[in-house]
Amino acid sequence: MAEDIQELSRHLEIEKFSLMGHSMGGRTVMAFALKYPDLIEKLVVVDVSPLDLYSDFPTMKVYLQTLYDIGLNLKDSTIPLSEARKIADASLKTVVSEPAVRAFLLTNLAEKDGKIMWKPNLEVLIRNFAEIGKFPKALLNKKFDKPTLFIKGEKSQYIPDSVFPEIQKTFTNAQLSTVQNAGHWPHAENTGRFMEILMPFIRP
Repeated sequence: MAEDIQELSRHLEIEKFSLMGHSMGGRTVMAFALKYPDLIEKLVVVDVSPLDLYSDFPTMKVYLQTLYDIGLNLKDSTIPLSEARKIADASLKTVVSEPAVRAFLLTNLAEKDGKIMWKPNLEVLIRNFAEIGKFPKALLNKKFDKPTLFIKGEKSQYIPDSVFPEIQKTFTNAQLSTVQNAGHWPHAENTGRFMEILMPFIRP
């Protein structure tokens, strides 16, 4: 996926840019920054670490499996997308209690050729889940010294404060900010505070 970013930037003829990624997207932009540091101006990583230490990582697999099962139930359905989202939301309530998180996940439900489907390839994500949880260890031996902002949710354990000094050994110009009253999806759970943290960093 880091190589996909490289190909896209070359296709769009963008010489330098800032990147932001959440969760697996955060790991993607970290990998890209370490491989192609000269292309990056600033980096933002949302609620994920390059270190393998997730205490609640298995929860994500439960989310993915639930989304996949919902997709099977809606397969070949011709109901309107709005109705499909209501059905999916009711099913998601069994594993995702926060309405904001459910709403965020449901943005991935789409209609194509008159049929309801998920945008991500959930089958591939579930099948390769063990690998998704790993960051290329060889990249951690590199250094990235451009301005970097890690943003975590207050209720999330994906970036424990105690390990941030270890992260700074690789991302040497990194700072950590916390979004209150938010878990793993701080940009969806507390958007206002998330933007207050993000914008001064992007446009000081």
